Amino acid sequence: MTGGVNVRVKPELQGCTSQSGYGQMYASILPEQPGLDKMYSGLLAAQMSGKKVSLWLADDKCTII
Repeated sequence: MTGGVNVRVKPELQGCTSQSGYGQMYASILPEQPGLDKMYSGLLAAQMSGKKVSLWLADDKCTII
């Protein structure tokens, strides 16, 4: 995957396999996802402030929408 974002999730995911090859510890935002830059900004801000976020997965490949 080129140009997308892999997101470390906790607890580990069940029932999907990440496209990144990192296993159940990661979900992915694909490069063609509309609003990728806004999603990335929100995740970065949450990480910097220590806040938790909720993610919605679109499929069995752990794709974040």
